[in-house]
Amino acid sequence: RLLINEVLADNDGVFNHEGSFPDFIEIWNDSPQARDVSRMVLSDREDVSDGWIFPPNTVIAPGGYLLVFANEQDFTSGLHSGFRLDKDGESLFLFDSPLRGGGLIDRVEFGFQLAGRSIGRDPGGQKFSAMIPTPGSPNKAPIPLGPAGGVVINEWLATSRVVYDNDFLELYNSGSLPVSLAGMMVSDDPNNRPARHVVAPLSFIDAGGFVEFIADDDSSRGPNHLGFKLSKLM
Repeated sequence: RLLINEVLADNDGVFNHEGSFPDFIEIWNDSPQARDVSRMVLSDREDVSDGWIFPPNTVIAPGGYLLVFANEQDFTSGLHSGFRLDKDGESLFLFDSPLRGGGLIDRVEFGFQLAGRSIGRDPGGQKFSAMIPTPGSPNKAPIPLGPAGGVVINEWLATSRVVYDNDFLELYNSGSLPVSLAGMMVSDDPNNRPARHVVAPLSFIDAGGFVEFIADDDSSRGPNHLGFKLSKLM
């Protein structure tokens, strides 16, 4: 299999590549044969015609890893995707070459990311977890996470007007460990519609950290956008 094996979307200075600090996407060849990935497509959109194309003669060794830096081509070596990652969440897609039909090979959806921590698959290539980044090598064990009891609604704005473009809702984690927010529900009508917004998979909040949901009634714009607006009256 070819898998999106690890994603770092908030470098925060933890990974230094030749004097730069890019996010990265790691592809794993989970097979005993070398794999030619030339002309395959890596994209942050579910569209094989809108993405970055692996250059010719790009081969991943058996059981090997290929690192793609999530930035524009700069003064550093290596492969550069030409697009950046959103630490507040998005999706990544790996497609086969359009010459071979452009079929979807793998994908991963994630939400809010921890500063200086990646998300990576377990040794079997299945479940993703938050972990210490290991670019180009086997993934480490998941980092410890704390209970959700310390996560509170910390601030909200229901009339944006001039100062802010949109209303927002902010969460705060008062605990001493990061917390997974995945699958939690946000609603302004908990009795009748408790699941108005379900937090995206692989969403986290740092210890002592904050995350912000934009209340613009447009969840298509990303995992940090709520599917409803906040009422200034109630």
